Amino acid sequence: MSTKCKSIICSIFSVIILAVLVFTMWYIFQPKTLIDTNTLKVIRDGTKTTVYDLIDEKEYNFKTIRVKRSDGVSEPYSAIFTDTISIDIMPHGKLKITDKTAEKVYTIQRKFSS
Repeated sequence: MSTKCKSIICSIFSVIILAVLVFTMWYIFQPKTLIDTNTLKVIRDGTKTTVYDLIDEKEYNFKTIRVKRSDGVSEPYSAIFTDTISIDIMPHGKLKITDKTAEKVYTIQRKFSS
């Protein structure tokens, strides 16, 4: 195989690898629907988590940030409490969402990469 042929094959592989990498990065950073029911919808877009209460037609936004362990949430506390939904902020970047209409409890945890 000639040097020119090897160069062309190497270029083709480089373009394919670059295309796969670009597609993977695009896919990773797309908003992700975590919960989708008739009463509740939760979407994560990067560090932002949006909870849609479809019964009351309200939207609640939460942003996950990294902090020192000593500065983080150490005890669960209620952030939102309505007739249809309850959202508690838990330690370690978790949200506990209680859908009172559907009588279900969901826990959402932010996955950190170290």
